[in-house]
Amino acid sequence: MYAVIPAPKLVPDPLPWCLDLPKLKSFFNPLSEQASTEACRKESGFTLKVQLGARLPPTPTQVSKFFNSTACRDFFMTVLDVYVTKVPMCLVRVNATYAVENSVLSSLTFDKLKDLYGAYQRDEAMSE
Repeated sequence: MYAVIPAPKLVPDPLPWCLDLPKLKSFFNPLSEQASTEACRKESGFTLKVQLGARLPPTPTQVSKFFNSTACRDFFMTVLDVYVTKVPMCLVRVNATYAVENSVLSSLTFDKLKDLYGAYQRDEAMSE
């Protein structure tokens, strides 16, 4: 008599958080040399190095200028392409309880982001 031993199930390792990837910055460093990056920064008034480094949220004026800037639209599409095609599979935190794989971002557009932000702003205003 032989004992039947079930084959072990292969469980994939959980995906890391994108922000925890050790070389995440290296994927985005080339963006600093693109014309749309500097143009977006100037048109939106968003001081990327200082503001992002300090994790300061953009002001409503900066967000409005961002969404009304052709350069920022181009910059957004470039950043999105990096996240989807160059960064390894990882998780992007959407909010405190929800995350998605970075590949899901391929369906996001600048206009969808603008609409989502507008809806969020309306919800915030209504809850005050």
